[in-house]
Amino acid sequence: MGNASAIVFSGIAPHPPIMVPEVGREAIAEVRGSIAAMAELTSRIIHSGAETVVIISPHAPLSADAFVSYHSQPLHGDFATFRAEATTVEFPLDDELLGAIVKSAAAQNYEVPALEEAELDHGTGVPLYFLDRNGWQGRVVALGYSFLGNEDHLKFGECIREAAENIGRPVAFIASGDLSHRLKPEAPAGYNPSAHLLMNKLSLRWRETHQVRSLLSILICAARPASVAIAQYSSRLASRKLCRQLARCCIMKPHLAWAIWWPN
Repeated sequence: MGNASAIVFSGIAPHPPIMVPEVGREAIAEVRGSIAAMAELTSRIIHSGAETVVIISPHAPLSADAFVSYHSQPLHGDFATFRAEATTVEFPLDDELLGAIVKSAAAQNYEVPALEEAELDHGTGVPLYFLDRNGWQGRVVALGYSFLGNEDHLKFGECIREAAENIGRPVAFIASGDLSHRLKPEAPAGYNPSAHLLMNKLSLRWRETHQVRSLLSILICAARPASVAIAQYSSRLASRKLCRQLARCCIMKPHLAWAIWWPN
């Protein structure tokens, strides 16, 4: 690949199960913008030529001081928890890249313990569902974040980038994460009529500050996955340029619709 980076795409994807038609049923009309955004995100991944997708989820089993990895072959998940047990996602695990990530992380004193034969969580499953249904084919590495700080997640992201460079195959990175979790009366955290303003604040913060790390204070459950995603690019692109790209690419119509990506 010469001097080109192995990380050919990086982005942030939503993961509400209601987006999955077999789960949301008639309610998917409320999230059609997010469904369309995931179709566009998948199209960009396909166009990038990525052979492997690395995804990190805030809903994987948490470890206080380690970054867990799903370690079954193939990776498999379903939506039985959401009354759609027949709806599944399945991708082959990229054992080689996962091994390289474990090695690179160990050099920085981070552990990546294996979740043997565990079913994928919905934070992993929802984005992978849309990648599959929209035509991407390839291997996957599925990770979880930890209780370590944002800076540790940035450093772990650098380990992922280093591992991808060592393997030398084109890799896409997806940080799975949602925002306020309080947009509807039946939301688990309860309804807040101002919750939709978080979307506007996200875009405005980028335009006003042009600071990569300013995203992390307002991304809620996406913050630590986003830290890992930002590390794929922040050392190679000026933060001002990256933030302008993010502000342009944030999909916000209607309030529930969003996905963020930035190009190589």
